[in-house]
Amino acid sequence: MSPPVTSRADIELATWSHLKGASWTVFQRMRASHGDDDVTPAQMAFLNVLLEADDGPLTPRDLAARIEVTPATVTGALNPLEAAGLIERVRQSSDRRVIHVLVTAAGKAQVEAWRAAHRAQIKAAFRDLSVAEMARLNALLRRIGEPIHGPPGGFARLARSDFTPRRNRRAPRPQGD
Repeated sequence: MSPPVTSRADIELATWSHLKGASWTVFQRMRASHGDDDVTPAQMAFLNVLLEADDGPLTPRDLAARIEVTPATVTGALNPLEAAGLIERVRQSSDRRVIHVLVTAAGKAQVEAWRAAHRAQIKAAFRDLSVAEMARLNALLRRIGEPIHGPPGGFARLARSDFTPRRNRRAPRPQGD
């Protein structure tokens, strides 16, 4: 049971904690519901960006810029997606140096399955709230800020955590006295 909140600072902290916890719970449930596929949430983010690009096919460099990661991170994400048949890299006919990344039919199906799971988890998270309560919560949250599109901490943090090889991750250095 949570300790009683007695000050504005306590209420702010408790509210933030509940918001973050609720978001994380939905995120983890969605991820667990697709535990049999080997697509990580970061890879799903890459697929979503590719599918939602309204200015034509993206190059790996375009994708890196949109997700705010390095081209090397994009390569690390695309290799397993290509191996799984979810994306394909296609050379541009007019300039063979340019490679576009396209989502395959299997990739589109994978994204749709994730989106359906996500919608189901969100529906389950709000099942105990009335429409009026959800509308009030939505209005209150809009006063805090604009909606966040993407995973907790942003695409860059998620992508780095999924694709940084374990051997390159460094343990935190001990702080001096």
